Amino acid sequence: MAYIKGKVSIIIPVYNTGIYLKRCLDSIITQTYQDLDIIIIDDGSSDIVTKEIISTYRKLDDRIRVHHKENGGLSRAYNDGLDRVIGEYTVFVDSDDYLKKRAIEILVNKIDGVDMVQASYSLKFEHLIFNRARAAKEMVIEKPATLYGLMKNTAINNYVWAKIYRSDLLKDIRFPTSYNNFSDMEVSAYIFLKASKVRVIKERIYYYYQRKGSSTNGMTYQEARKMFANFKRQEDILNRHYPGHFCNHTNYYRSEMMILSGYITSKKNIDKSDIYLPVYDDEKIWPIFRMARWILWKIVCIKYHLGNIQYIRK
Repeated sequence: MAYIKGKVSIIIPVYNTGIYLKRCLDSIITQTYQDLDIIIIDDGSSDIVTKEIISTYRKLDDRIRVHHKENGGLSRAYNDGLDRVIGEYTVFVDSDDYLKKRAIEILVNKIDGVDMVQASYSLKFEHLIFNRARAAKEMVIEKPATLYGLMKNTAINNYVWAKIYRSDLLKDIRFPTSYNNFSDMEVSAYIFLKASKVRVIKERIYYYYQRKGSSTNGMTYQEARKMFANFKRQEDILNRHYPGHFCNHTNYYRSEMMILSGYITSKKNIDKSDIYLPVYDDEKIWPIFRMARWILWKIVCIKYHLGNIQYIRK
């Protein structure tokens, strides 16, 4: 299809985010860059507050299009949004997050000559904003260096938000519908395989809200295990195109530390069949990290011997 030049389609999947959705939409409709196509995918919300906010803003701003659907999960909502893109550029915003006022303007101004732009972001807690580490300087990275950057998950990250894409780049991109948690990781691998050049910028333009009950705030050991599995999927995808070139050991380590922390902080008895650590080559991580892993491991063993959990290594 022919995309509308200069227009930015913003995909917002919504499911019962209530008052947070109002903050999100306020940050979008007041952007300094005004040529927007705002696509709300209502994934079967049952919350009356969410429904009222969607209805109110649809009437308030004629740039807003709403698609109501039965609840099918985040990945299906993203895919429904992609099916409705009409703008030359595409941006993803989660409905409990929000943008700085010049976010879209900054992204559009930086996309010339590249396929996509990644900005930096801040973690927003209820009473605190924490700025995550960002690129030391603006840079344009070409493939395959972008793919190695994706593995490191530092200057280049595994989420789809806080980025702008040429909509042509997202043709044939689909989020996996067999699961929802951390599907960004698999999709990011396919997107970066298609992108020849990526610009990474220092500007923090996105507030990632740490809402109580969200999958990444207070991550459980089960969720950390799902994250590990998706890092493995990402590694497998890249190695199918560049056999033997990629290993996600740094992200495996991070996932495993979250799993260990989840075991330690869990207040429930954990079924024996649930207790295991994924296997990877930990010799590829720094010795000090292996020491930290060993310390957490010993704490888990102590908890096990106290009878709170049963442990089995698979």
